Amino acid sequence: MNVDVDSYSGFFDNGRRAQTTLQRQLKEMGVSEVYCVGIALDYCVGSTAVDAAQVAFQYRTWRRAA
Repeated sequence: MNVDVDSYSGFFDNGRRAQTTLQRQLKEMGVSEVYCVGIALDYCVGSTAVDAAQVAFQYRTWRRAA
């Protein structure tokens, strides 16, 4: 992971050249489902959800959390 490169996804940098450590950490803890919540579904939340599916996690997002 390069701290000088921005990332909308929790799993990859914006250029998809490098993975973060999130996938490895979640797998080590036995996590199989990721809940993605936040303000920007079209940016960070959505990018993380799409990438979660691509690296074999089940995912859920909420459009409105109340």
